Amino acid sequence: MIRHTFKRTGIVLLAILGSAALVILLATVTSMLTVLNRTAADLLPAKQTIALVQNPGEPELALMQSLFPNVTMEYGNTLPEAVAILELPSTQQASVLLYQQKDAPKNDTGFTATLGTYVIVASQEGALPLIRQGDGRLAYDNAYMALHGRKERKQPWLFVRKNALASAEDASGQFMRSLMLQQGNALALELQGSGGQTLEVLGEKTSLLQPSVLPLAPTDSTVFTAGIFDLRDLWTQALKGMKPEKRTVFTGTIHSLVQKAFGSSVSTEYDILPLLKKDSVITLNRTSSGQLIGMIHGHVDNTEQLGKALDRMHQGFRTKLPSIQTQTYRFDDRFSTTNIRSDRSAVEQDMFMQNNWQIRSTHKTNAVNGLFTAVRQNEYVISNNRDMLLQTMEAKSPLMSIGESDHLLQSTRQASGWLRKAALQQLLEEHLSVLLTDSTAVLTPALRENITWSLERQGKLSVIHLYSE
Repeated sequence: MIRHTFKRTGIVLLAILGSAALVILLATVTSMLTVLNRTAADLLPAKQTIALVQNPGEPELALMQSLFPNVTMEYGNTLPEAVAILELPSTQQASVLLYQQKDAPKNDTGFTATLGTYVIVASQEGALPLIRQGDGRLAYDNAYMALHGRKERKQPWLFVRKNALASAEDASGQFMRSLMLQQGNALALELQGSGGQTLEVLGEKTSLLQPSVLPLAPTDSTVFTAGIFDLRDLWTQALKGMKPEKRTVFTGTIHSLVQKAFGSSVSTEYDILPLLKKDSVITLNRTSSGQLIGMIHGHVDNTEQLGKALDRMHQGFRTKLPSIQTQTYRFDDRFSTTNIRSDRSAVEQDMFMQNNWQIRSTHKTNAVNGLFTAVRQNEYVISNNRDMLLQTMEAKSPLMSIGESDHLLQSTRQASGWLRKAALQQLLEEHLSVLLTDSTAVLTPALRENITWSLERQGKLSVIHLYSE
């Protein structure tokens, strides 16, 4: 009886010990898997980390260095698994390089520590105490989680907080930076082949009510073409991110250009921008002779406002055309006199109907260039060239084909287009030098001559694609 009791007790104890061993084994395996699955973001502090590049190659590290030129990042011949920029309590910025132990450099000049499977190399000693496990890590930061959720584990990409980017000094740089960052608070950058990149911006914008139309396919004479939904909104948001004094200079230059084209009675804010609130296509061509041809094709909600704006454009453009005729007379081959008088026949103004379009033109007599507009219900076309106007009205021009993000719906596209970099730069030098800038703080300089771009939105996320060839 006693032997039987001991036997049963032994079986129970063995079962308990076996269960305990199994639990310990499972806990050990789970802990090991957790350690092996840990990324740099699990160790970095959320509050102090202002930038992080994951799985970088040389191009990503070069981009990170260009964004933070005053921070030392020495990695030698061994590429780290991640590089972070930390804002220290002393307001100084420090780089933190994270290596797997097997890849860690043998001789380094920074401050080092080992944590789990990582070897950490920091440019300043004050950064090391911030690298640890526990609460308040970057991996659980809302902005980082929203952007990281769309990335593969081994995918190279940069996470950057917007307020960490250096401010542009010139008006154009501030405008472009604000336009691309869309009032966001954090962004993700991915470099593509041929110098292209994808920029994801996390902000407060919401999804669009409808997609933008596609722009015209570029031709040999195209300098710029774009299809945009609510350009007025993009313009307003971009101006908000500029410093007041630079905003005044920038808007003043744009207003001056509009009035130079259409006269002082035409307002950028009250005449031009309201025409761009819905979908619109904007195209600039330059012929082999150097002639610049522009076209805007769009729709409006307020047709009465459209009519008044076009009236002011034609009236203002009419005042820009010369209507003075000069004649010189000679008497007895010795004396001459010059007669200057007004010649109403030097300028033509027409209005007629064609295929339900109301067409108006203001131009020099027998000229194909001038101001040409066409209206059909809430649709309009504006051009400085008669042939361009008729071609757009007849819808014979093919549309541009552009790719969409895999994780965004097509209906979220706000803008897309194509540009020829050198030709556009030359055009800006001639007519709008204030838009020239050396840097936008978010663009890579390796873009080639022909650039295709798009802007998509879904909820609080805006995505800008840049491709070049």
